[in-house]
Amino acid sequence: MEPDQTTRDLTCVTVPAPLPELPTSIEGVSYLDIPKKYYHNDKALASHGLNIDATFKDSLRCLSYIRNVPDSEAKNLKRKIGYLFAPQNDTGERAMSTLSVRSAYDLYLQTKNFPKNSEVIMTGINIPDMLQITQEYGLVPVPVDLNVDTLQPDLEQIQAVTTEKTVCCLMAMILGITYDITQYAEFLHPRGIDIIEDCAQSWQGLDTFRGSPYATMTMFSFGTIKHNTCYYGGIIIIREQANLASLPAAKNLCK
Repeated sequence: MEPDQTTRDLTCVTVPAPLPELPTSIEGVSYLDIPKKYYHNDKALASHGLNIDATFKDSLRCLSYIRNVPDSEAKNLKRKIGYLFAPQNDTGERAMSTLSVRSAYDLYLQTKNFPKNSEVIMTGINIPDMLQITQEYGLVPVPVDLNVDTLQPDLEQIQAVTTEKTVCCLMAMILGITYDITQYAEFLHPRGIDIIEDCAQSWQGLDTFRGSPYATMTMFSFGTIKHNTCYYGGIIIIREQANLASLPAAKNLCK
């Protein structure tokens, strides 16, 4: 009996050999244990380092505006930005512009003036500058891993590393994700520990995410490599009256 066309086509298909299996656990495993078939030998720069989300005309107009804007108009723009990010209401939120997320974090540590050797819980993926700023104030960074499925820390890990010296928990929301910090706040706030949301990679628009009401401060970045770029600068939303008195009077520092 002659095989039909479907059968003949299937008999010509070559089934590829299965790819090697990845380790089921990463504990005690180095990158050398990962099969080379999973690597790409692409030495090109990351696309976000080359592609700015703005036209050349936008760039010229931006540079011209920066050079020519009078101080009086700059102050007015700062007020408008503050109102846009934190409309006047009974929540006690205030917003201000900074040179960057790094300078905002520096400003926060400068204002709080934590005792030397106080501990700052930091999620395990962030830029080296944030670690350096923490150490420059004599504070001890305490890392916690991120869950690979959610890209957020497990509450049990934060509970395990929290001590009497813990003063702050810096949560970096990476790769565009955001998450609810309520469970962390329920544990940290009764202990007098601030929560800082580092949303440098997670700006989604004012109508989508402005940070958690349980965060002492939420930081957004609009630097050159960001998808919604302003070429430079950051915005912070502050939710603690104790910080409010001194933050606007302090200089914006850029590390």
